[in-house]
Amino acid sequence: MNVKTLTLAIGLGLLFAASAIPQQQGGDAQSLARLEQLAGDCEWKLRNATGGVKGRLSLHHRKLENIIEQLKAGKSVDSKEIDRVLHEHFYG
Repeated sequence: MNVKTLTLAIGLGLLFAASAIPQQQGGDAQSLARLEQLAGDCEWKLRNATGGVKGRLSLHHRKLENIIEQLKAGKSVDSKEIDRVLHEHFYG
């Protein structure tokens, strides 16, 4: 392979990789804001709940808070775990 072609291919690869990073971080910021909003809604519901419902909501709220803490700390969070918590939030 020609050195110029190889250099061009590596340069383009690095350019595309660098341009994808800000988009991913912006998506994480939107996801984090949405999760914080859901945690706030859950907290409000938790204050008004009693009995077994309060226990389930408390557990769900703690799961949301754990995911938010991990995202704020810069740790990776499994997207399946986020989907599971969102499914619990919306479908019970």
